[in-house]
Amino acid sequence: GSSRFNVAGLDRISAAISFAIMKLFLATLLVICAAEISHTVLNNGITMPMLSVQPEKYSPEDIEGIVKMALQTGINAIDAATQEQCQRRVGAALKDVQRNSFFLTSGIMLQQNISSTSAFATAASHLKNTLSNLGMQHVDLMVLSRPATTCESIQQQWRALEDFYATGKARAIGVRMFCPASLKCIMQTAKVAPALNQIFYHVGMGVDPEGFKSAFSESGTATQSIRALDSGELVSGKLVSRIGKAHGWSGAQVSMRWILDRGVTMSTPMSKRTHMEEALAISQDHLTSDELAQLDSATSPEDCPVFCPSSKICPPLEQSTVV
Repeated sequence: GSSRFNVAGLDRISAAISFAIMKLFLATLLVICAAEISHTVLNNGITMPMLSVQPEKYSPEDIEGIVKMALQTGINAIDAATQEQCQRRVGAALKDVQRNSFFLTSGIMLQQNISSTSAFATAASHLKNTLSNLGMQHVDLMVLSRPATTCESIQQQWRALEDFYATGKARAIGVRMFCPASLKCIMQTAKVAPALNQIFYHVGMGVDPEGFKSAFSESGTATQSIRALDSGELVSGKLVSRIGKAHGWSGAQVSMRWILDRGVTMSTPMSKRTHMEEALAISQDHLTSDELAQLDSATSPEDCPVFCPSSKICPPLEQSTVV
C-alpha cells in the first residue's frame, strides 16, 4: 500500500513541478514577446522589423557602441545610411555578430544632376563600395537616396540596384526621399518595384502627407519614417504628453506608436539605452481610435515628406522612357 501511495505522491509532485515549469516558461515567453518589436512583410516577401536604429548623426567614435547597445537591448535592425564613416563603424560593430540575427539597411546617395550616361556605372560603383565599407557579403535592404533630376538617370540608377538585388547582394531594394513622380518614372522600366520609401513622417503631418504614402502603396511600396522625433513637440508637446499619461508612456513613445499604428516602419536615431527600451515598450499597447484620431488631425509640427517645399527635391520630370 505504501509503495502505491509513494508512486501516486511522486506523480502528483512531478505533475506540480511540470506545471510550475510550464507556467514559468509561458511567463518568460510573454515577457520576451512583449519586448519584441513587431515586423512587416515587404512586397517581395521579406520580413523586416518595424523599428531600426539609425546612428549616422552621432560622432563616429560612438557609432559602434550604439549599434552594440541596440542589439543588447533587443533592437536587431540597424540602418547604416549612406555615409562611408557610418557604414564602416556599423560594419565593425557587426563583424562578429551572427549574420542572420540582424536586419541591415544601407544606402547610396549620388549627385542629383548626374548624367544618364554615367548614372548606371556610378550607382553600381557606389553599391560595391558600400558593401566593402560594411565588410558584408550582402545587406537586407539597400536604398537609393534622392531622385536624380532626369527620369532617364533615375531609371539607370534603379537598374543598377536591380542588378545588385538579382545577384543576391541585397534581399530587398528601396528608395529614400523619393516623390510620387520619381516612382512613376522608376515603374516605367522597373523589373522590381521599390520595397520601401524612406521619408519624413510624423505626428503633425497627417496620415498621408502630400499623398506620398498612398501613391507608393499602389506599387506595394511601404513607407518608412526617418524623422519620427525631430522636434521637441513630438517628444514633450502637450498633445503627445497628455495621451501618453493614459498608457504610462512618454510623449516620444506616443509619437512612435502613432507611426507604427499607421502601418509605417521607423528608422530613427537613438543613442541612449533608456530610449531604446522605451521604443521596445510601445509594442505592449496600442493607441485607442479616439487617440489616433486626435493625432491624425494634429497640424503641428509642420513638415514636408522630402524637405520643404517638396517641389524643391521633386522637380517635374520629363517622363522619357529608356528603350
